[in-house]
Amino acid sequence: MKKNIKKIISIIGSIIIIAIIAIVIIINNIPSFHSPKPFPKTRICFSNIRVILGAVEMYNLDHSEMMQSLDLDKLYKNGYLKSEIIPSTKKCKYLSEGDLTGDGYVYCEEHGDVEQKYKITQERE
Repeated sequence: MKKNIKKIISIIGSIIIIAIIAIVIIINNIPSFHSPKPFPKTRICFSNIRVILGAVEMYNLDHSEMMQSLDLDKLYKNGYLKSEIIPSTKKCKYLSEGDLTGDGYVYCEEHGDVEQKYKITQERE
């Protein structure tokens, strides 16, 4: 009789542990509990923008005539971009707004910019 009670308690304990683990897994997989993350293609695009911004910054540090608007050809020609920037989608087109030596920024027509100054009116991916 005592063996049966110990088995029952052991089984109930195991069931409770499995239930707790299941609840934790369910909670972690509900999207509303996570901070919103950009889609993978958007993340690739933002990474490209950061590379372009770094190249523009290096160019501006090395030249007295600073780059005020995005000129990818000049960045390639002068070696600030070693290889071609590969867009994450066919619709990606990198442009700049404002003066890049001041408050200007680089953005993608499809995905926007890293700080979301450029707002997208169309639905994302």
